[in-house]
Amino acid sequence: MGNMKNKAHAPKRRLKRLGIVLVSAVILVGVLYFARGWLRKSVAPWVVQTTEAKSIQKEAQEELTTLGDPFKSLGYKNIETSPVACSLAYASGFTTEVFCGYKVHAYGELSQADADKMSTNLASSTIQSVLQSDGWNGEFTDTTEYTSLHELVTNLNKGIDYTPDASYWKAIGNTSCSLSSTTAFSSPKPAAMNTEFYCGKLYKMYGIIF
Repeated sequence: MGNMKNKAHAPKRRLKRLGIVLVSAVILVGVLYFARGWLRKSVAPWVVQTTEAKSIQKEAQEELTTLGDPFKSLGYKNIETSPVACSLAYASGFTTEVFCGYKVHAYGELSQADADKMSTNLASSTIQSVLQSDGWNGEFTDTTEYTSLHELVTNLNKGIDYTPDASYWKAIGNTSCSLSSTTAFSSPKPAAMNTEFYCGKLYKMYGIIF
């Protein structure tokens, strides 16, 4: 008799357990859904940065090496390298995009010695040629419409403080890189220049969590 009662109640117990599992799953999905804002803003960039930072940095440094280390060629002494940083770029529905970037920056005054002026003028021309042969986009001739690196450096060495930026860019697979130099002084202060090299990459993630 007891066995018959247990058998009769067994389906109910199974349905009850199944109901508990389903309710728990729905609650978990709901919590994850409403927590996506935090997950997307904090966890997704951290995951990408943890797994991809070395790859991005290596790719950027290889490109700098190909260019012959333009910072040292231009005579910069204090060169700042920022570690790879990732942040949320876009989030909608089940799509999350994280952008990661690596930056090298330098600021420096240009020596007014004639020999140093000749050296930086030559270096800017050499870097410009390498940029062109390596597939970069930008200005490679001294024109009035856009500014080449050689024109910018030559003007700086002449004490001209109003030359537009000299900018170059290149797509390396899914990575976009740029090299930009700008005037960083106002006459009569000593001629100075800023140069920044930057490589960034966009990562797309799909799923209910991110």
